[in-house]
Amino acid sequence: MFRRLPLVLPFVLLASAAFAEQIGVVDEAQADSFQARSTSGHPISFGESVYRNARIYTKRYGSAKVLLKDGSDLMITPNSSIVLDDYVFSDAGAQSMAVSLTKGALRMVSGRMQKEAVVATTAIAHIGIRGTQFWLDVDTPDLLRIWIQDGSVIARPVGTEEEFVFPAPAYAECTTTTCYQA
Repeated sequence: MFRRLPLVLPFVLLASAAFAEQIGVVDEAQADSFQARSTSGHPISFGESVYRNARIYTKRYGSAKVLLKDGSDLMITPNSSIVLDDYVFSDAGAQSMAVSLTKGALRMVSGRMQKEAVVATTAIAHIGIRGTQFWLDVDTPDLLRIWIQDGSVIARPVGTEEEFVFPAPAYAECTTTTCYQA
């Protein structure tokens, strides 16, 4: 006799498969670097798969470098946390990348992803890129610091619809209502 599986099981399997999509690999990892795909994280190491919707975080002595499928490079500094909210990449099809920086600092070097498809989000501003290499730092309360080393960054503070464009080389600061080149 065969038992019928509950109808819920196929939906659970589909949801977990979508959550478990591998989007890159750990290229470097210091101790105190973790990946969380649920409420708790586990230490990461070189070559480990990185997944969409995962949170990569570091503690005091940690840092990590993640290499995504399109060649984008994300460096997470000590005491930082990012979430890889969305990632879709196809050389011939749909592309989108959304990364949230919730704590600390992040360096991003863009890869083959269409530049208009990439957004980095913080509590202070949304960042778009144009073929670039840049750093974001949210450690100062109510302030986003941006270093643009190559290309340009478009910043839109969360409290306004105004966009600020900063071509490299530049250093800029944003609050929730404005950005300025310092």
